[in-house]
Amino acid sequence: VDLSCDVTGDLAVDQCDLDAIDTLLGAGCSADCTGDGSLSVADFSCFRSAYLAGDMAVADCTGDGSLSVADFGCFRNSYLAGCP
Repeated sequence: VDLSCDVTGDLAVDQCDLDAIDTLLGAGCSADCTGDGSLSVADFSCFRSAYLAGDMAVADCTGDGSLSVADFGCFRNSYLAGCP
């Protein structure tokens, strides 16, 4: 298994790694769900709403094609990592 793209060090190449790469390249901040340029409680509400609505484009943080509790963990980790 090629883990050369495992930026987060969790032994899996997933959406969290893609988000970390995007952040490193300045492509945005996946944790900024509201798109207002800053992180706040509103971003958690935005993510939760997207998850409950089944919005895969926003809520499938792990990139595995399904929504699960792992997506919340992934979003939390992205949020805690912050935005540049």
